[in-house]
Amino acid sequence: MAKLLSDERVELQTATAIDIGVIQGRGWAVVEQNAAWGAGLYECDPVEVLEVLRHTTY
Repeated sequence: MAKLLSDERVELQTATAIDIGVIQGRGWAVVEQNAAWGAGLYECDPVEVLEVLRHTTY
């Protein structure tokens, strides 16, 4: 994740959900990026989720 986030060639939305996973025999990989409002809560703190969603409306 640190490598992805520090790469100037990668364009990310202000508030985004990034799905990552492990590819057998290769290691970690980014699966997809989606707008934060499209992500599920997945046991996240709802107050923190609302703060992220607030950033998607600017």
